Amino acid sequence: MIRLRTALLLVSLLMALVAGLLFLLPTSSAACVDSTEPLESMPWVTVTLGGPAGERSLPLRLAARVSQRSAGMQHLCPGSVAANPMLFVFERALVPSFHMRNVHAELDIAFITPDWTVLEVHRMVPGPDLTTPSGPVLAAIEVAAGQARPLGLAPGTPVRLPGMTP
Repeated sequence: MIRLRTALLLVSLLMALVAGLLFLLPTSSAACVDSTEPLESMPWVTVTLGGPAGERSLPLRLAARVSQRSAGMQHLCPGSVAANPMLFVFERALVPSFHMRNVHAELDIAFITPDWTVLEVHRMVPGPDLTTPSGPVLAAIEVAAGQARPLGLAPGTPVRLPGMTP
């Protein structure tokens, strides 16, 4: 009788451990891919970061349509995420929420104000949590995690995009 109780207790503990580990897995169980149709539909644009004392050009995929912004980096393998930084441009200033469901790599996101200045930069990790700026933005730039600072994306940095910014 004692052996049966011990065995049942061990089985219960093992099941609880497995359930806990499953909870910790990323929310995306689908395999990653090198490209998606929405990614391929995004043209490349080049923004200029910084002012006259230190300008830097940054090529980005332009996610201007709702379908492109909705897809973002979802389902892309980490190498494709790193190779395809994105500029999300909205029709008007708003306070958007970005999620990391079905995203296979951590990202840095820089939120851009209506006057095309970096408001703030956040780290996003795969999972269900939402990332939201502290105020209205007109755009956002997503790059591979750890790349925002080396690229010059920091609060107060001016961002210029030909045809869209002054």
